[in-house]
Amino acid sequence: MTRSTLMARFKKFTGTTIMKYHAKIKSACHLITMESNIKLKELSDFFEFYDEFHFLGTFKSHLEMTVSQYKDQISAGVTSG
Repeated sequence: MTRSTLMARFKKFTGTTIMKYHAKIKSACHLITMESNIKLKELSDFFEFYDEFHFLGTFKSHLEMTVSQYKDQISAGVTSG
């Protein structure tokens, strides 16, 4: 599969580009860092995911950790994202 075919299929499936999709997760990390008490429903709605479970799955697949693990890293002073 060519790069352009992959990008076209991704956009057709998700409604956005790969870069914008990745940017959503990166922005979510920044928001979680600033507002540690933010609810998953608020995050999934704000970043236009289907629901909290879709957001959680996407977050975990991108960062290889759960939101709770990410928050624990923030508390420990270690961040990634």
